[in-house]
Amino acid sequence: MTDDSTPGKRGWAEHPVYIAGISVAGTLAICIAAYKEVLLPAQMARSEFEILALNQNLEVLKANSAKAAQTAEKSKSNDTVEIKKLSSELELIKDELKKLNIEFAGFKLGNIFFESGAYPASLDGVKVGQPAEFIEKKFKGLPTEKKDGYTTVKVNHPLFDSVVFYYSDEAPFLIYQIMYSVSYTAEAEVGSGYLHSQLERNFGEPVKIADDMFFWAVKDGVTMFKDSAGFIVSEGNSYPGGWDRALRRYLESPSAKKNNSK
Repeated sequence: MTDDSTPGKRGWAEHPVYIAGISVAGTLAICIAAYKEVLLPAQMARSEFEILALNQNLEVLKANSAKAAQTAEKSKSNDTVEIKKLSSELELIKDELKKLNIEFAGFKLGNIFFESGAYPASLDGVKVGQPAEFIEKKFKGLPTEKKDGYTTVKVNHPLFDSVVFYYSDEAPFLIYQIMYSVSYTAEAEVGSGYLHSQLERNFGEPVKIADDMFFWAVKDGVTMFKDSAGFIVSEGNSYPGGWDRALRRYLESPSAKKNNSK
């Protein structure tokens, strides 16, 4: 018969591994209990606090965003109203300016030669006999093209679109001739005979050289020539280029001899 109390024959409950396992299990049970009862609630509470804080921040951000959007919309609305107001005022100013320009253009057309002066009233800042340097001073800001012996200026006038100044090649580069070119569009509006009638009204009946070529000897020692392109103010006995043949034929004609004999 075998003695169960002898060493080496202990039950499995007394085995060191079993005992260690019970110890570990006990320790785990205590840890789990502590985690469930202490650590987990604390961690959950902390997490809930952080979530609550984040939600509060989110709500604040949403409120601020909505407020910013309302402010922007209100500002946009105010800006739109202000822009419309300014645009309306600008249109009124443009209309007034347009009316004034029309009236001024009418005034220019109705008074091309002020007090029978040989130069158009609004373009009389530079005259024959003056230095060419006056051109830039008087017409500063307007489109200008310089070439040897002459300068062309594009002008804002209801009848003339440009003025060409001819001057000597040597200093002090004095102007001896000025040509005022008629705008084709303006001539179509006012009529091809408008300039001629203005010249006759102010300087009397001209001398006819050829078809659509006339000249007037006016005061201040200048002569005025008119052709289909416009009219020219010239000093002394000088005459425009291209007129020499017509002038020679006229001077040799019976009518010229008759006029000279008077």
